[in-house]
Amino acid sequence: MNRINLLDKDTYNKIAAGEVVERPSSVIKELIENSIDANSRNIHIFVEDGGRKSIKVLDDGEGIHPDDMEKAFMPHSTSKIKNIDDIYNIKSMGFRGEALPSIASVSKVTLKSKIKELDLGREIEIWGGSVRSVKEVGMQTGTVVSVKDIFYSTPARLKFLKPQSLEFSSLSDVVTRIALGNLNVSFNLYKDDKKVFFTNGNGNLKEAIFSIYGKNFSDNLINVLFSKDIGAISGVIGDESISRGNRNNQTLFINNRYIKNKSLVVAVENAFKSFIMINKFPFFVLNIEMFPDFVDVNVHPQKMEVKFLNEREAFSLVFEGVHEALRLHFKKQNFQIEDEYKPYENILKEQMKISEVEIPYDLNSNSHQVYNLNEKADKAIEGKFPKLSVIGQFNNSYIISEFKGDLYMIDQHAAHEKINFEKYMRDIKERKVISQVLLTPLVIELTASDEAYMEDNKEIFETAGFIFDHFGKNTLALKGVPVFTENYDPKSIFMDVLVNLQSMGSGTESEVMYDKIAKIACKSSVKAMDRLSREEMVSLIDELRFIDAPFTCPHGRPTIIKYSLKDIEKWFKRI
Repeated sequence: MNRINLLDKDTYNKIAAGEVVERPSSVIKELIENSIDANSRNIHIFVEDGGRKSIKVLDDGEGIHPDDMEKAFMPHSTSKIKNIDDIYNIKSMGFRGEALPSIASVSKVTLKSKIKELDLGREIEIWGGSVRSVKEVGMQTGTVVSVKDIFYSTPARLKFLKPQSLEFSSLSDVVTRIALGNLNVSFNLYKDDKKVFFTNGNGNLKEAIFSIYGKNFSDNLINVLFSKDIGAISGVIGDESISRGNRNNQTLFINNRYIKNKSLVVAVENAFKSFIMINKFPFFVLNIEMFPDFVDVNVHPQKMEVKFLNEREAFSLVFEGVHEALRLHFKKQNFQIEDEYKPYENILKEQMKISEVEIPYDLNSNSHQVYNLNEKADKAIEGKFPKLSVIGQFNNSYIISEFKGDLYMIDQHAAHEKINFEKYMRDIKERKVISQVLLTPLVIELTASDEAYMEDNKEIFETAGFIFDHFGKNTLALKGVPVFTENYDPKSIFMDVLVNLQSMGSGTESEVMYDKIAKIACKSSVKAMDRLSREEMVSLIDELRFIDAPFTCPHGRPTIIKYSLKDIEKWFKRI
């Protein structure tokens, strides 16, 4: 029988650190929030190797009293609250007293701080939770925290860190969110001694968005300002031109604290879709102000999840605020729009979760059979299925063919789509993609996170046929695109591929490019209702026979359906 043991302090701290310190971005979040709570006006963040090697945060805040330096690294030590009642009236970023002890237990930390009342500051060095030195130092008022070799004392967790570019992308994303929620603070982010972005701290949200996301975003924003009894919502939402294929550019704050809340995101998206139906997610930066006792931020150690005293009222505030902002915007633009406004109560009941796309096709239907590779076929016949005899075209959409008493229907669009898809994927794999040089290079503005993903997967873009050069900070000059995509918006295609990368992480060309290539192949293929000559039908079927996987299109729908003579005679009651 196993007996109950009391864990030693070192083991307990390392386990507890797992809730607070998941990766370098977790460290950055905690350190920056401490700087904000110290009333800093300027915060500088230096990162090496995506934060795995070194993270340093410098601020000009109030500093830490020298007598409190060692206390700061004790579990549950905090200057933000004194008793349990204070938790229900939180106004600071931090309050649990877990961040510094957790960080110090799994890394090498050096903290220097000085208050304005004293001439000298104090420095403390802690490795793996153990104090190595404490001494006086000369420095300006403020605090400098250096965190090196994260997880060096817990190597089992170190192996779960992602490549440095992905870690930096996550880290820069955190800095971005916090900067957008604290507009009166200037943020400077450096990657390996190179400045990535800065905000000037002048309180202007659009200028901060310009600094972080670029001119294209800052020029396409709609102001949001709305209030009800429960609180107020302010910020901006982007128009359809800066919507993206994922939710990476959606930022929500509660009382300037960055949070994640699916219900409120759905409220924004449904308000947006009541005016514009697009298959992308809107850009937004929104801050919801509520009395602190209406919100519980003590749900998780990372303080990003919150609970509302009244979830329905919070949903209503966000939906109605965004809806009203969009209504006024389109009214000013003199657009004739159909406002499909729904009371938020109905949306809350029907659309609180994002529906998954359903494929309206029943492969289990008894009325047909998808051609099966495992069926016995004449081994002497080449190709993945027999050479079919074309009978004709039905509804200018389906090719009717026969072979040895069996009837075949081929979806001409799905078939050509799969042929194009496999050809392009093969060209990528064999590095034979032909690029079309653009007459005028296109400038593409990236966020720090976008650029990190792009750099880490640069080879994927190049083998896929994109030609580009760096053109200033976080900016690319797109000079060429795959010939396959020459009739489509080059910027949109490039960014869609980047979105796929961000959604999937790093991967092989086929994994990352699959979704976008399928869509492009679809658009450039023979369409339903296109009349084909007999020669075109024969050629299409022959091409389909010799590709690797001819029986489904890139979206998973069947390309060929077979009806046996026996099936047909059953339908006509002959047998």
